[in-house]
Amino acid sequence: MNEELTEAVAFSSMQDPVSNSSNELRCLAVADESGSGPLASGYSPGAGIRHCPERRAKERLNTLQRSITGGNRDVDVSDLIDAIGSEIFTDQLLSYLHRSCGATRCALFEISADSIKPISESLCIDKSNIASRLGRHSMRLYVDGEYWRRDPGLREALERLRCAKTSLVRTHVPSLADTLLRENLYQRYHILDRIVLCAGTVGSAIVLNILRQETAGEFAGEEISRMRQTGETIMSIIFKHLDFVKRKSTMGTALSSLPMIMTTMRSLPVQLSAREADVCARILYGMSAAEISEELNVGLASVVTYRKRAYQKLNIGTHHELLMWYIGGLAGRSANECRWRHRGNSNA
Repeated sequence: MNEELTEAVAFSSMQDPVSNSSNELRCLAVADESGSGPLASGYSPGAGIRHCPERRAKERLNTLQRSITGGNRDVDVSDLIDAIGSEIFTDQLLSYLHRSCGATRCALFEISADSIKPISESLCIDKSNIASRLGRHSMRLYVDGEYWRRDPGLREALERLRCAKTSLVRTHVPSLADTLLRENLYQRYHILDRIVLCAGTVGSAIVLNILRQETAGEFAGEEISRMRQTGETIMSIIFKHLDFVKRKSTMGTALSSLPMIMTTMRSLPVQLSAREADVCARILYGMSAAEISEELNVGLASVVTYRKRAYQKLNIGTHHELLMWYIGGLAGRSANECRWRHRGNSNA
């Protein structure tokens, strides 16, 4: 399933009407060869790009959707995959959960052994101001009021991660023995039923709270079964989104700071002379040849010569390929690999 997800996400990314550089960055993020993240093991480096022609990727996406939805169009996961890395991801996540199991609220958390941090605000199908305010209040009580420490469902879900990649625990609110938790956190905010979905390790996990309000009734047996069946895949998509957002933030910093560019370039495997690195760093920073000449106090012809020598060493020929080499270096990929991908995308 994980390999299918990697290829499907890469295919979805290649369909986006964005620039080559944005597309490349997105593909680098979803085809992570670093193996980071609790669910990243087993992914083939760049599988969705190098080894997966478009038709095969589309077949993989269709297969993945069928395995998740059982052919039910109401729980199609493609919109969620398309939203990876975007600001609408959490809205698409709630929309998927609403279609899949009738969820009316959801919230994402990052949890460690002794702390919890919200990844998203408490999202609600009801977009009214009152619903939003109740969501914020319940989130504040759960996190800042440390009600999460009293949560038996969360403790059980985290404990199950000792022997599973993902875990799912249902909390039927009327059955909660803890009166304070039942009345102050759930019944006060009209929550009747909850599913907690976890992935990661006991000491470091991502937690998805899936909630049903009183007006929606309890989760049906088939809805809980569907979440058990799809939980690993949904959490894997969430991890891909979080990884992409983190990478995007790193890329923004790494391209907006000249000292950061210089430091990164010195750490990359291809060794440039000091002047060649100075020139390339300033090209990446957005400076023109004339501006580089003035700042480095060298002639314009010398700037062109240093650039030419650097491009020869890097086996590239354009500013865009220099950018792809640099981005590839940040993601741990070689210059030739990134250049190959860029030209493959350009020829598509």
